[in-house]
Amino acid sequence: MAIISLKNVSKIYRTAAGEQLAALDNVNLEIEEGEFVAVVGESGSGKTTLLNMIGGLDQPTEGSVLVDSHDITSAGDRELSLFRNRSIGFIFQSFHLQPLQTALANVMVPLLFADASWPEARKKSETSLGLVGLADKVNQRANQLSAGQCQRVAIARAIINSPRILLADEPTGNLDVHTGTDIINLLKQINMEQKTTVLLVTHERDVASQAQRMITIKEGLIISDAAIKAEGDENKQ
Repeated sequence: MAIISLKNVSKIYRTAAGEQLAALDNVNLEIEEGEFVAVVGESGSGKTTLLNMIGGLDQPTEGSVLVDSHDITSAGDRELSLFRNRSIGFIFQSFHLQPLQTALANVMVPLLFADASWPEARKKSETSLGLVGLADKVNQRANQLSAGQCQRVAIARAIINSPRILLADEPTGNLDVHTGTDIINLLKQINMEQKTTVLLVTHERDVASQAQRMITIKEGLIISDAAIKAEGDENKQ
């Protein structure tokens, strides 16, 4: 069953010169529940615009977007805010942490917006930090953590409400290769153990190759969409 469905979605911007620029051009896409999908493309190809459409951060000029049974094309601001808080976990390249706040305080934010009590938010945040391997960093400020640890805090925050979908926009972009591999392995673990649907945007094909499926976007068009063979699949007959 498709948890994400885009039908004839276009996003048109008008330049200062009055020209029309299609960031997405009549895109049709379905992602099944529990998939780990990578979207690749050069800068400006439309991959982040696609992610923003699915996350309800932007609205299409044409077409419809259904995510987790929500028609977010016609949703109002309050409905979109509730949808994002309950259904979507966002992971960004730049972490978006409050540097002077502790790891725990950063992770608690979505729960406090959802009106959780302080004791409940603290307990769930501690559990979430433990899941990403940071049980011993709960009380350290974000500016005292490494880049990899900051991204783990961001992932802990993204999964705190047990979202059905994780949207990751270049989550390894500010990390070295080794740390980036650790982050991708963590996302794969969350995908497998929690059955969370993961949509990963990257310009790095070696990162994308860790997914189950790779979608390539160029100039707002999906030019390829293929399953990725797991290691050893070629030896199975």
